[in-house]
Amino acid sequence: MDRNKFNPNQRLCVALFYVISLFAITVLMIHFIQYDSNRKIVPADKIIVAVEDNDETTKKPLPPFNYDSLPPCDLNEELEKPKLNLKTIQKSFLKCVFPLLTRFFGNPEGLLFNFSSVLSVCDDEEEIRNIDVTEIANDRWVIFPKCNENNTMVTLGVEKETNAESWLEEKIPNLKMYGTSGLINASRVYEHFENVAIGKEADSVKMEVMENGVLVNKTMDQKKIEEYIKDLNLTKIDILWINPYYGKFSFWDYLKRDGWLSKQGITICQMIIEVPKGHGNQWAEMIKPMQNNSSFVFMKPTTTKSGGAKAFFINYQDPECTRKYLES
Repeated sequence: MDRNKFNPNQRLCVALFYVISLFAITVLMIHFIQYDSNRKIVPADKIIVAVEDNDETTKKPLPPFNYDSLPPCDLNEELEKPKLNLKTIQKSFLKCVFPLLTRFFGNPEGLLFNFSSVLSVCDDEEEIRNIDVTEIANDRWVIFPKCNENNTMVTLGVEKETNAESWLEEKIPNLKMYGTSGLINASRVYEHFENVAIGKEADSVKMEVMENGVLVNKTMDQKKIEEYIKDLNLTKIDILWINPYYGKFSFWDYLKRDGWLSKQGITICQMIIEVPKGHGNQWAEMIKPMQNNSSFVFMKPTTTKSGGAKAFFINYQDPECTRKYLES
């Protein structure tokens, strides 16, 4: 290119164009170098979790909610005009989510890497955008009940910081809270708390845990998942949270439509599930069958700061759950 035919301003523009182009190409190269789709993925039944310190939770301004003013939950009372169309929720979810996800089912780590950026658009689908989900803390969501009855919450892998749970307890006064954790000895929020990890066997489990910025091996007691759930003596769990360091078991075996919980007559209404980086197989194992074998749709797809994935799930099929959280 003959630079002499340009005046000084034109030469400056050409130089800026080259600099910006070089910067953009460099950024793209770094992006593709960092992501390796051929990384070895740890099987779901061999999970070793590295726990990171949580960021300080920021309290979100919550909408007005007066639990005591809610009417009793009554399935016998027919709703003249349900707030949401459940069939439309299912149709919109299936139509949006699975065409976007199909290409990632052979690449589980790619599913984690792209989970938020690819699926966030589905929250705006018909009827799904009308589901009244409230963020109560950083990446913690809830649908507040629309009628008054007993409420239960179960958390597998209680974290050290429990501000979100405290806010739920404040808004829903009769919320009974059950929790487990192999990392902390006690919790001031959970009235029913066990210092154990949860797994397929009653034994001990080794995990890599971050303590004071250093990864250390920690052995913790582990309780069998079936034993723990049966001991709760619950037929319905309103809110279930499964955090990355809950223990070791494949939770989809318990949560699917014909899974262990269903066979025990136990219903889950809403839940938040998070898996850590490196466990794309476990995430794909749960997400993929939802196309044909699930009572849930998920919203708020999130890629965590550490490279894992998280989402909010709501039961759109069980009559007690839909009346309490969706239709009223």
